[in-house]
Amino acid sequence: MSDCRQVFGDTLNQGRDGDMGEDRYTSRVYLKHTFLEQAFDYLAANGYSLITASSHTPAPNAFTQHKDEQECYMHYSQFTFQKS
Repeated sequence: MSDCRQVFGDTLNQGRDGDMGEDRYTSRVYLKHTFLEQAFDYLAANGYSLITASSHTPAPNAFTQHKDEQECYMHYSQFTFQKS
């Protein structure tokens, strides 16, 4: 967490996950950036390089119906950075 604070400073927000019960504690960490590229710029300025990226978006299928409209837009992207 200290590396994240060092790179992103006050643009890093951390909060408790409110969906958990009293017996569990989790935290959410997110950035206040408007554009993803802003986070990439912070990483590059602090000596990190992008080493790999992958993305998943469900392909439309005439034979599969989505349970709800949000499933049509579900996607996942992963970017891996390494300190140079």
